[in-house]
Amino acid sequence: MKIIVRGVVQGVGFRPTVHRIATSMGLRGWVRNNGSDVVIAVDDGAEELVRRLMAELPPLATIDSVEIIKSEHCDVETGFRIVPSTSGHKGVDSQRLGDVPRVSKGDVHAWRTTLPISIYKLHQLRG
Repeated sequence: MKIIVRGVVQGVGFRPTVHRIATSMGLRGWVRNNGSDVVIAVDDGAEELVRRLMAELPPLATIDSVEIIKSEHCDVETGFRIVPSTSGHKGVDSQRLGDVPRVSKGDVHAWRTTLPISIYKLHQLRG
């Protein structure tokens, strides 16, 4: 089975999260960045994997859509691994975040109470 995940899923720790969850479930397969999407191949358990991903998303990740392709054969070996990315845009899509004001370190507490958590964490990463 293949799972195609669209949204803010590149450069935000999504693949390591997929790896952690899939490994804990004992799944065989792989995950890779594919342009602006993430593709996951698993031998079984796609629906449960997606359910857990939705519940355990990294803080900066958002999922817009998920497509499960059940009829497609996937070359899966033993274990689960992160495979090299294919070409395409990588990282957080700044267009989706809109205009995010810069926050100085002294103002972080004030902004923490008003900004969504994902934007607050983005500011922490920017320093």
